[in-house]
Amino acid sequence: MSSCDSPALAKGLVPLIDARAVLAERANQYGTLTRSESIPLHEALGRVLAESITSSINVPGFDNSAMDGYALRLCDCQQQVADNGEIELIISQRITAGDAPEILQENTCARIFTGAAVPENADLVVMQEVCEISDNGQVIVKDFPLLII
Repeated sequence: MSSCDSPALAKGLVPLIDARAVLAERANQYGTLTRSESIPLHEALGRVLAESITSSINVPGFDNSAMDGYALRLCDCQQQVADNGEIELIISQRITAGDAPEILQENTCARIFTGAAVPENADLVVMQEVCEISDNGQVIVKDFPLLII
């Protein structure tokens, strides 16, 4: 069974070289920036920023997930590998943007989506592409060498 919530995502990740080629092609469509101007925000639709804008405050004011995946506790992962040679965790909750996450219990993980608040005791978020769901509904982390310190 796939770990992705959408069958449209079943193709997996795009190789980096292909992604860069697509981005370069799209950037070339717009040409080189030759001038800039200041306009009201409501007139900015379809425009490109001439310079970066940086916030003076942290937004959001909490740790949030940069990807769809699973929030984990590193200590559970290390113990699972030591005991079983693999990482298989119970999904204890589903966290979307705007949800208040619960603390992760031992040997559990949370299904988490981009922008969602990460549980306070989670050490990492593993992207969904390196996970699969077992027949009993648990998450198996397929690619974990970098997780084990």
